[in-house]
Amino acid sequence: MAPQVHRELSAAGVPRATQDDALTRFRTCARDRAGEKDPATVPASCATDGGTAIAATLAANAPRAQAVTFGRAYRVGMFGVAGLMVLVTVLMLSLPRFAIPREP
Repeated sequence: MAPQVHRELSAAGVPRATQDDALTRFRTCARDRAGEKDPATVPASCATDGGTAIAATLAANAPRAQAVTFGRAYRVGMFGVAGLMVLVTVLMLSLPRFAIPREP
């Protein structure tokens, strides 16, 4: 995602040093926004004090950042569940087929 944001900021005439700073703040904002319980809440790290070109570019890329974050989290969760299911299946198959009754 970073190369696309750099290209858009370059096209808007933003200097490279400012781009790096804006991208760092954007990453922090995306991480904080992903941790919010209410998606309508805007974290303090998402406040833009840069020019309108920076604010517009970052606002346009925010939904994509949320989608990427959600997709990665979903993928990790699904692989975790699949791994647990494989583990349970292996443990289940290692149990004896018939129970041997014990004498009291």
